Amino acid sequence: MNIEQRKDLILSMKEKIFAMQKEWQGKLVIEQKASHKDLVTNADKAIEAYLVHTILALFPDDTIVGEEYGEQGKKTSGFIWYLDPIDGTNNFIHGLDEFGTSIGLVHKGQIVFGAIFSADDHKMYWALKGRGAYCEQQKFRCSSTCSQLKDCMMTFGPHLDPIQAQKDLEIMKRVFPQIRGLRDIGSAVINLIRVAQGKYDALWYPFVNPHDFSAGVLLVQEAGGFVSRDDPATPIPPTAGALFATNGRFHELFVKVITHNPQKVLTQEDAVEALKEVIDPELGMDIYTLGLVYKLDVHDNKIDVLMTLTSPMCPYGPVIAGEVKQGLEDLGFAEVNLDFTFEPPWEPNEEVKMMLGLI
Repeated sequence: MNIEQRKDLILSMKEKIFAMQKEWQGKLVIEQKASHKDLVTNADKAIEAYLVHTILALFPDDTIVGEEYGEQGKKTSGFIWYLDPIDGTNNFIHGLDEFGTSIGLVHKGQIVFGAIFSADDHKMYWALKGRGAYCEQQKFRCSSTCSQLKDCMMTFGPHLDPIQAQKDLEIMKRVFPQIRGLRDIGSAVINLIRVAQGKYDALWYPFVNPHDFSAGVLLVQEAGGFVSRDDPATPIPPTAGALFATNGRFHELFVKVITHNPQKVLTQEDAVEALKEVIDPELGMDIYTLGLVYKLDVHDNKIDVLMTLTSPMCPYGPVIAGEVKQGLEDLGFAEVNLDFTFEPPWEPNEEVKMMLGLI
């Protein structure tokens, strides 16, 4: 296994890759892939073709998985390259510099080398497993000291599919009030560079492919951050799926906040509807209509219920109390506190009086 030779080859491509990024911006041909949001240009294809040709010329037994041309190579060496010739194609098309060329190398299921050629600042970012993260030849560490959500500057990239994106945005509506700020510049590789540097404290992508993240993930890890899927304790494998990246100081908390499906905020009206399902065994009517619920107090998904019974010896009190407690817990209240009063005595309404023959 010679990762060093492969690393040296990629780093030697720096000037050529930056030149191609600039050259092709002036003569773009744009095509649509899966949707109007998913585009490819002749630049994407030209840069990927150059990378594939150069890598396979020296390492023909390697496997290459490119965003535009799929799998190539003899696939016998155990090395797999993941290529994204232009991550941030929409930015590239619109003349914005927040895009980059990403090259990740995997061996035996682990990301062992990655390089990103960032058009944003015209610099090469790279990492070698166990050897650290570099900007050009300068080693760097993540500078973020954030350890709480309220101090977090976050970045986020929703699904391209509009239905899935709507679900992603609903989650962000819940998360946004808890963080300091939210930014998205439309490129996973640039966002991952910024997490590695400490400019962003956390990143969430609901779905990304290995060619989008393999280089950036290693950069974050080698700079001192942490990257995972929904299980915050397990480092991310080089397969498609969700992506969480942080400075490592509050990773478990960040993942939990995103993935946690919060309990519905229950109201007094919800409690009333549940109480109307509890029937008095003797009178055959629901306890709320009967007026046996004297007071309700709902707060933070907890509920205090004060019930009025006709007599301290009411034989159905325990049955009714049990059904009330079970019904409210089934509704979703985290805590149900029941209490009883016998003063003032129960005063049935007119409908009930008629049923009881009192009027």
